[in-house]
Amino acid sequence: MKKWLKRLWKTVVIGFVAILVFLGAGAIYEQVSVRKDLKSYTPSGKLYDVDGKRMHLYAGGQGDVTVVFASGWGTANPYVDFSPLYEKLAPHVKFAVYDRFGYGYSDTTDKKRDIDTITNEIHKVLQASGQKPPYLFVGHSLGSLETLRFAQKYLKIIVCLPVPLFLFPLIES
Repeated sequence: MKKWLKRLWKTVVIGFVAILVFLGAGAIYEQVSVRKDLKSYTPSGKLYDVDGKRMHLYAGGQGDVTVVFASGWGTANPYVDFSPLYEKLAPHVKFAVYDRFGYGYSDTTDKKRDIDTITNEIHKVLQASGQKPPYLFVGHSLGSLETLRFAQKYLKIIVCLPVPLFLFPLIES
């Protein structure tokens, strides 16, 4: 019986060490890959200083009104998701697509992620980038909450708030 317990203990220890080695190798691989990706993939727009961190905003188009696209909170890269829309709008209006902190090319932040903080950051990145009001916000999913709060706080610089896109889900046939 003692021999059996000794063999079981040895197997458990070896298995535990093997798991730690694999986890360590995975963590090292992840860190090396992230650094390589940061060098390989450059932001499509520009990074602006907002509260000591860098926030990404992609802008283009021409016109008097700036259409601001607010993505859903699970959208990793709004620049890509909204491209079919802003490419069609570019000849008619200016547009701005931002990556909130922690998404896309923007830095991460330790600040509280409540709606007022996020709305203030959006206002600051629009100002820092030189985007002039009036703004027409287009919100997708929970990004619509940001558009509504922005309108409440900065009513004088909003030209229109369209119906949020989350009210019209796409249905595949």
